[in-house]
Amino acid sequence: MSYELFPGVYRVQYGISDYGANIGGYFIVDRSIALIDAGLHERSLDVATKFLEEDIGRSPSEVEFIFLTHAHPEQIMGLHKAKDYFPNATILAHESLAPKLAKPRRFLKNEAFFLSGLELKELHKLANKVPRLLEVEGIKGTKKIPLGGRSILPVTVHGHSIGHTMYFESSSKVLFIGDALNATANDPLGIIIDASGTIKDVEKTLDFFSKASYHALCPAGDEPNLSQAKAWAIQVRDSFQNIFIKGTVAIIKDGYDNLEDIRIQFEDRFGPGHSGAQGKELLSLTLARILEHLVSSKLIIRNGNSWEDYVFRVNQ
Repeated sequence: MSYELFPGVYRVQYGISDYGANIGGYFIVDRSIALIDAGLHERSLDVATKFLEEDIGRSPSEVEFIFLTHAHPEQIMGLHKAKDYFPNATILAHESLAPKLAKPRRFLKNEAFFLSGLELKELHKLANKVPRLLEVEGIKGTKKIPLGGRSILPVTVHGHSIGHTMYFESSSKVLFIGDALNATANDPLGIIIDASGTIKDVEKTLDFFSKASYHALCPAGDEPNLSQAKAWAIQVRDSFQNIFIKGTVAIIKDGYDNLEDIRIQFEDRFGPGHSGAQGKELLSLTLARILEHLVSSKLIIRNGNSWEDYVFRVNQ
């Protein structure tokens, strides 16, 4: 169900994907219009266009921008038809991501590791259907982008997938977070760190979450968090320190000294965060980043030649 969140801000419910993801986007409506994320299928754009015309009473030709939070199928697979629906729209993504979308087949296959819920063979089928995308412009830095009487501030996440970007709409004080974090309260294990970010990058993002002034967190998948957005953001920041950082050190202190044993203990103590085999891979990747950070901070010592035989111990 699509609906209005705040004056001029609308949640567009694209539907449930074949692999269970809750897919959605957002319209920001002013003198001109922006769409946040384009959905998994052409029918996502059908849903968005119908909602824009019939419920909001505006024309698809008024859509000035399509902002991409990141380049997973749920956000970009509708893009190859975007100009058919929104002929005047400029497609915008982070400058590290925009050039890669010129060759989406290769990009999707190379990024398979980060596509939760998709089997690799299914991903390849999906990627083979993707034509060359229309030109996607790169967003540089954190310069505000005007949209009618509003402004949109891009905020780089450095987590979940390459070039992941949140967008802050200043008039309604709404933060569109994509898949940067799981938007469910009390679930700090929704944090994922990918190869484009470091622990310090993620801590900067969490610091922004906890200090910025906003009324709602609007994720790509989950329903928007309206009532407890600020408290939840502070909790996630603190939990990241207490669970991921301090928790990992505590596990090593207890004598678990290699990545696999640390991951198993982490799941036993704190939960997996993400289900299935890919959830384990994502947790291993996040823990690997944390261990690198702890080594560079000289909080732990690493011995060995590769992740397969690294042994960690607390630096006394």
